[in-house]
Amino acid sequence: MVTIKDIAREAGVSFTTVSNVIHGRYQHVSRATIERVERAMKDLGYVPSMSARGLVSRTSRLIALAYGHRDLGGRTMLEDAFASTLVGAVEREVRARQYYLMLSAVQNTEDLLQMVSTWNVDGVLAFGLSPKEGKLLRESTDKPLVFVDGVFLPGEEELCANVGLADRAAGAEMTQYLIARGHRRIAFCCGDGAALVRPGATRERMLGWEAALHQWGIEPTDNWRIVWGPDADPERRKAADFALLERLGDFTALFFENDMLAAHVLNFLLDHGVRVPGDISLVGFDGNDYARLSRPAITTMRQDVRRKGEIAARLLLQYITDNAMPTEHNVRLSCQLQEGGTVATLKP
Repeated sequence: MVTIKDIAREAGVSFTTVSNVIHGRYQHVSRATIERVERAMKDLGYVPSMSARGLVSRTSRLIALAYGHRDLGGRTMLEDAFASTLVGAVEREVRARQYYLMLSAVQNTEDLLQMVSTWNVDGVLAFGLSPKEGKLLRESTDKPLVFVDGVFLPGEEELCANVGLADRAAGAEMTQYLIARGHRRIAFCCGDGAALVRPGATRERMLGWEAALHQWGIEPTDNWRIVWGPDADPERRKAADFALLERLGDFTALFFENDMLAAHVLNFLLDHGVRVPGDISLVGFDGNDYARLSRPAITTMRQDVRRKGEIAARLLLQYITDNAMPTEHNVRLSCQLQEGGTVATLKP
């Protein structure tokens, strides 16, 4: 069994220096010495005990990522392109700082309370929680807490650390792009009608779409908002597909809340002889593989999910180190318009 003394002998440093490196106490250790100790640990096959770390340093080196579990038609949240990319980025960041990531699916408030009370984590990242779940989490733990795309009850946003998107501005920019290409009858399309009225990304994108139309003197009616229904209800989605087919003459462009729904409808339209963008233009949101791998590639608003995960992890690690919420704790990232081949330019 490899001991700390073995590592110290291999690296040519003191027992105390090795202990400091193992337990993350880097204040009096140079970068070169840290690397030498870590190399000796790797060469000797040393695996530090998490329980020993906790006893010595009073820290578990565990970061919890609590994500809201939603039924996505038989898929887990981590099968979603957005969520898996986010988790991968967070894991790389925390591992680089010698922390470990623990995933915790939250299906109800009992799950949330059990996660907070059972695990001795150093900090929590929260993703996909409802405003009430977020409030419960904040009130149930004194651990450093950072939200990703957090949605908050009125008056609570400034009390929380959060990394999100400027969704409304991005929704307006995409709509203005379509208007500049000659489109005036633009539908806003989403998967869940409830998301149009509750706080969150879908509503913010819809409000941006609406504001841009108003800016050009275009007044959308309620039936310009098209809903497909939850992913878990294939029959409702199929009915919505054919209902859209009957209404294509009402619009020249369709703005989808996300690329996955846009890709689904694109395939449906092409299968039924509708030319995109010849007969109808469409755009998505997120800039993930659904847009890139579609043919034609979908014009979309690209968000940098990896960067979002990295910033959230760094914010939490700073919170843990300083034992205080960072001054810049409410981050709103911008999006970038990514042109594909699904938008036609209409003649005046």
